[in-house]
Amino acid sequence: MKPKESVLKLVKLAIIDFDFETIIPEKEEKLPDISLDVDFDIYQNEDKKGVYKIELIIKGNKEKRIPGYSFSTHAVGIFSYPTGITEKEGKQLIQFSGLPIVINYVRNYLINLTSYGAFGQYTMPTFDIRELFQQKKANINKTT
Repeated sequence: MKPKESVLKLVKLAIIDFDFETIIPEKEEKLPDISLDVDFDIYQNEDKKGVYKIELIIKGNKEKRIPGYSFSTHAVGIFSYPTGITEKEGKQLIQFSGLPIVINYVRNYLINLTSYGAFGQYTMPTFDIRELFQQKKANINKTT
């Protein structure tokens, strides 16, 4: 099969801040699952129509309550789509293609980094994107 290229273009993708620590257990034990906290924001470029920035912060075991890995990752993705696409279609592309691309970038970053770690490779679970957006909307409604 030949994949059709998406109209959504990835302009830039980067990890802009990262904090990582290994918490060694007092005795040998099976490591528990890492609790995750995810937050994201999507910004439209005011000067350039069809250009968006996605900022994603994922924290794992940041309270360091359990042995294993503790991390905080801040990633940024810049995306664009052509002017022939409606704003509604563009926003859907950003939300349901752009955000998963940035999440997967962080997942791969963590896989690579932890493959050298004391407990071996950590693979972040997959997320329900629709549920993340519902939670984000609920959090925004709480603060307004």
